[in-house]
Amino acid sequence: MRITSSILYSQILNGLQNFQATDSELTNELSTGKKILKPSDDVAGTMCAMDYQVSIRNNNQFENNINDATTNLNLTSNVLTGVSSTLSALTNLISSSSSTTTVDSATLANQASQLRNELYNYSNTKNGSDYLFSGFLTNQQPYTIQNQPVGTVPSTAYVYNGDDGALNIPIGSGKTMQANVTGNDAFSLAQGALPASVTLSNGQIAEYSAGAGTAVNVTILHSDGVTVADSFSFSNVMDMANIVSSALSTDDTSRIEAMTEPLSDMQNQVNALQSDVGSRINALKDQTSLLTQNTTTLQNQQSTVEDADTNQLALQLSQTSTALQALESTASQILTQSLFNFLSSTATG
Repeated sequence: MRITSSILYSQILNGLQNFQATDSELTNELSTGKKILKPSDDVAGTMCAMDYQVSIRNNNQFENNINDATTNLNLTSNVLTGVSSTLSALTNLISSSSSTTTVDSATLANQASQLRNELYNYSNTKNGSDYLFSGFLTNQQPYTIQNQPVGTVPSTAYVYNGDDGALNIPIGSGKTMQANVTGNDAFSLAQGALPASVTLSNGQIAEYSAGAGTAVNVTILHSDGVTVADSFSFSNVMDMANIVSSALSTDDTSRIEAMTEPLSDMQNQVNALQSDVGSRINALKDQTSLLTQNTTTLQNQQSTVEDADTNQLALQLSQTSTALQALESTASQILTQSLFNFLSSTATG
């Protein structure tokens, strides 16, 4: 078969174009460090890389959720520490009241009211713009003060305005963690925690029973166990401190003693809750470590699919450049000779 000049030119042109395309592709891969520059380069690899990217983004979101939950729980733990300390101080006031004078009683009553105010402030703690103890109703102030009917002692009560919503935050595939503690859990005594009754030092009997919502009804009976001497109720620690303050101001020893057991049980409840919150924080730390390890594995797998071997690319690029230069040199000689032959034949003709 006779190879014509047009065939020769076409082959040289195709060779130059192919080498130039390869050179350009290798240059792009080397500059980006990626061997997949467009989906058509490796369809299966592109799909795998996309899956890895989605998983990595999910892990990053889980870690963000964990950071938010940890902040919330750390603040909750600090508040619970304060609540426990305040309840302990309130119990100490009760212990001190048995040997006080009238003036001392007034002082203790004032101190108890200050402790009540501390508890109230704790109950309305915010994390940024959100209330910490409102359940789902994070924009709603958890506790407010409400006036009691005329003649009721104390004259005010504290009302919970939140709900019992548990903020379960996704922290992993199929994993959640409750990132909050509700006001009822932190500030209201579980009704089943109290004994049915206790005998007071004066022979009277304090009976405890469940009321509406989180209310605990207290009935103080005379020593005959039948005749009612007094009755009152509380729904949260602020109410409890309020009752103690009022009782201290009037030296109402029966009410003071009747509140000792609820305060002790409430402190135990808060301490147990704080331990639970600490366990959640530790679990979040462990989950963060797992996510970090998983993300590193995914990034390595993604790199295997997407990242180019720069040393190998540099070698290929060098070889391609050398071959391209050789072809260009050869093509130059062939084209020059062809042109000479063409001119010679024309002159001879």
